[in-house]
Amino acid sequence: MDQELQQHWNKINQQRAAFYGWFAGAFAKELSKQAFEFYSGGDSDSLLQALAQLGFESEIGPLQEFTSSLEGTEDERISLMADFASCFLLDSRQSALPYASYYLEESKLLYGDANTRMNEFLQGNQLQLHEEFREPADHLVVYLAVMADWCTEVAECTDPVEIQRQIVEQHEFLTEALLPWLEEWAKRLDNVPNLSFTFYPAMGQLLLSYVTVDADAMLDGLDDGTAAKAVEAAARTSADGNHTLH
Repeated sequence: MDQELQQHWNKINQQRAAFYGWFAGAFAKELSKQAFEFYSGGDSDSLLQALAQLGFESEIGPLQEFTSSLEGTEDERISLMADFASCFLLDSRQSALPYASYYLEESKLLYGDANTRMNEFLQGNQLQLHEEFREPADHLVVYLAVMADWCTEVAECTDPVEIQRQIVEQHEFLTEALLPWLEEWAKRLDNVPNLSFTFYPAMGQLLLSYVTVDADAMLDGLDDGTAAKAVEAAARTSADGNHTLH
């Protein structure tokens, strides 16, 4: 196993948890006054700079332009609330519905197989959606919240074999459950018309890039022998129907 990865495992996953949590919060609901102040008051600068240092300079450019343009007025926040509705709450002809089933089902109907699989995943890991989040289980935010919690859970892991098993399982989750539909969603989001700000399309493109890079990075630190052992362990866990986050 890559020694640098093992040495910095805790810090890496704390950072990943923070990023996934931030994305989940941005797409969960309209910006609250506190969340709006996070962007208009400059508090987001350090987070965006951290992403730039990880190689996402081009993706954060539009977000930096967005934050620097804000004056912090209530009218701006109301316009952003309207943008949220346009992006995610209208019908499929106009908005970028944030549900996996819409993109993975030929019928384009909601509550499809993706929703069933995510419900089974949540139940198998004894996870529950927040009472106030009244959305199907295959909502984008659920995938992001799972990753945020998962990264937090595994951050304290020190056993190399267990770390590698978690890497394989997270890679599988990202590449099989999220990425197959995320690109089409981000493209639709980028084409939502008549928005007051570019915030949500910019966030969508950044999320797509981040998840793609994160998934690719999952297996980079594994040598062939230990990776094979981790894959076998993950496969046994899957076969037993016991998917755990820790």
